[in-house]
Amino acid sequence: SKLSNEKPSIKPLFKSAEAKNKLLRNVSGFGVDMSELLQRWDKFELTLQSHAMYVKEQVDVMKAGVEARIASFMTSMKKFSSKWDALRPKEDALNSQETALAAVATIKDRRKELDELLATAETITKDCEGFDLDKPQFEELYTVQKDLEETEEVWNLFDNFSSALHGMGSEQWISFRSHVHDFNDFLDKWASDLKRHPINAVTLRIRKEVDKYQEM
Repeated sequence: SKLSNEKPSIKPLFKSAEAKNKLLRNVSGFGVDMSELLQRWDKFELTLQSHAMYVKEQVDVMKAGVEARIASFMTSMKKFSSKWDALRPKEDALNSQETALAAVATIKDRRKELDELLATAETITKDCEGFDLDKPQFEELYTVQKDLEETEEVWNLFDNFSSALHGMGSEQWISFRSHVHDFNDFLDKWASDLKRHPINAVTLRIRKEVDKYQEM
């Protein structure tokens, strides 16, 4: 603090005052009683030292708390990484509409967990900066983030296609017959959009569905 920084320069002032007081006493025969002031200053120094020790203890406690959170977070991060490896949708999830939609739901659930972990990682990093602690390494989390986002991007195509197709399929047939051209436009749009995406199991499945309806 400012006072702690200025304290060393105050002590010499007392010595200077004592010297002048001694000179005054020798010249005039009387001087100023500085004993009470010196006692109050000594008491103040002790109070200041006690406060500094208290602050240091509290900072050490908070640092220990941050380090404990880091250890706990590392465990959570590794568990999430293992969970993602186990639950990442495989190609066989496309064998049926039910398992495919379940795969989409799994990705959405993992996304929520990932967002929470990323927010916690950011908070921990800021706390480490505030307490001058070494920043922890979260490479494993960011590796999972990259993989999940790539998987999410692919499967979001299937989710969007299925949702739009379901919306059309839920229309009453009498109403739908008058909008057949809309359905054809929908299929043509998806057929065109798929050409802009890399070929993979998900895009092939959507392509198969589009072809099936176009041939009807």
